[in-house]
Amino acid sequence: MTKRKVGLVDTSVHVWYILNTMILYSPAEFPLEIQLPLVRMPIPAGFPSPAADYVETRIDLQKELIKHPSFTFFAYAEGDSMFPEIRDGDLMVIDRKVEQPDGSIVLASVSNSFCVKRLQRRPDGSIELRSDNPKYESIHLPSEFEGDFEIFGRVIWSIHNTVK
Repeated sequence: MTKRKVGLVDTSVHVWYILNTMILYSPAEFPLEIQLPLVRMPIPAGFPSPAADYVETRIDLQKELIKHPSFTFFAYAEGDSMFPEIRDGDLMVIDRKVEQPDGSIVLASVSNSFCVKRLQRRPDGSIELRSDNPKYESIHLPSEFEGDFEIFGRVIWSIHNTVK
């Protein structure tokens, strides 16, 4: 019997899986509010700008990064197939409740193997999972694909460490 799931996984189960090399963490288990300082002035990433007045306030990263706590989990990326958008070791925030329009980056399972790819649905019903890095080929799933396919969620944030 073939199973073709194109959608969300069961949201009644907390996500605490070890999937291949990805460890997933659910923020719903940690409802802490941590407020960190935020400088409310745009900081140029190019040439320095003259000093300007700024207002310092506080920001709660959980409120900023996580819109649906019960449907959101974290995973670390491995590999460079999604470079430059997602780098090896990036912490990904994955939301299972948001839509996954064409072009969005998703965590998917194809024949019980997990991957993070850019989703493209074709008019003929086929699906293409594309890597951002041109060194990697796309995964093509014809409309009559006989294996398991499931989208676990959309990568809504990718956080990488700039200190190595």
